[in-house]
Amino acid sequence: MPRPRPVAALLAAALVLSAGCEQDIPEGDWEAGGAVAITGGLVFTSPLVDPIENGVVVILDGIIEAVGPAGEVPVPPGAERIQAGGLSVLAGFWNSDVWIDDELLDIAEEGTDEELRLALEERFTRFGFTTVVDHGSDFGELAPLLDRLGPGGVRGPRIVQTGGRLPPGVHRAGWWQGMEGEVGLEGMALGDVALMPALTLASFPGEGESDASTAARTDAAIAAVGRFTGDGGALVFGTGAGYVPEFDPGLEVMLLDEAGVGFEVMLAALTSEAAGRFDHGYTGLVEPGMVADLVLLEGDPATDLTAFERVRWVLREGVAIYAPRR
Repeated sequence: MPRPRPVAALLAAALVLSAGCEQDIPEGDWEAGGAVAITGGLVFTSPLVDPIENGVVVILDGIIEAVGPAGEVPVPPGAERIQAGGLSVLAGFWNSDVWIDDELLDIAEEGTDEELRLALEERFTRFGFTTVVDHGSDFGELAPLLDRLGPGGVRGPRIVQTGGRLPPGVHRAGWWQGMEGEVGLEGMALGDVALMPALTLASFPGEGESDASTAARTDAAIAAVGRFTGDGGALVFGTGAGYVPEFDPGLEVMLLDEAGVGFEVMLAALTSEAAGRFDHGYTGLVEPGMVADLVLLEGDPATDLTAFERVRWVLREGVAIYAPRR
């Protein structure tokens, strides 16, 4: 199937998720170690519980050591502090439907560390993604990229490869292939199978497809997702970035909101649901013992979804992979 082309009207309406600040990632070894304390933020420990106001998150050697209200959680002496007043602290986001593009692979093979970091920032980290799941590459094909990420290397997201196969508990919607109404979604919800809606893909036309046909498919997909979540179905967030020429997840957020997906379900899709379904349960929550993959947003996304636009810090394993200029 040819790669879809963008629908101008939908993309024009999409949220533009941009951090709006220059970046200055500190040089040096990925394994910074030591203690980090995030103080004064609105801390969302889980999609299922109310956030902690004026919260404190203590990180030790990349692992969350303690979480709680200010005054109840001591900050270790000498800890590096991140002042989070006016910010929300959430688990790092997952984009569970990514196709690593040839340009990024070329940069991984031939570019400098800074060129690779900026390319990863442009596609993933500036949107809060600490983990992305690649479906378009054979195992081994990403070796030049994976070898340059992580401890001692370029600061970027964790990359999980599927080799084109999803885990048994995840179903990737196929709206763009003409699966009208996604027959069987009701049974999936009852059977504890999470849906990766990929509404962004629904909004991209096939070769020679009319705008009216694309719009009708998108509307049907939105309605089906609304019914699925209304029946208690779980979601896993994914956009098809790289398969479609759009890395900004704003369109997916907008379409999920149009489908009536509530904040709790959307946050779980971005964090704990995705982490659990892809067998990375050590991430996805802001709780002691979890790996410190974290996102700091300006504002409260539970009451204002545009807060997802305002990514201010992104930490993977307690180390800043996207941060404000110091």
